[in-house]
Amino acid sequence: KKETAAELQASKERSMLPLQPNQSVTAATELYFSPSHDFPKRPAWSDKWSKDKLERNEQREFRQYVTKLLKSDIHIPIPSGRGKKRDEEDDENEDEDEENEDDDEEDDE
Repeated sequence: KKETAAELQASKERSMLPLQPNQSVTAATELYFSPSHDFPKRPAWSDKWSKDKLERNEQREFRQYVTKLLKSDIHIPIPSGRGKKRDEEDDENEDEDEENEDDDEEDDE
């Protein structure tokens, strides 16, 4: 259906108005995830800690979280990027590296 001249004019005028930001851009995780889903929480910290100590603490807590997940009954899919074909490519690259090292040794002689 073709727009009338009045509809086109009204559309042009609306396009010139400033954007009105959406007031609510957050959503509760419960809308998307079941209660059985668990998410890591940032551990307690002190503002007296150094950056390194804070990062070590967060890394330790995250490793514990992942270990707990791996030991649980929850199915965690393996990323598709890591499979047999990729392992074979890694093996081929290692073979090429060894050949290159052999060539380098011959050049040195």
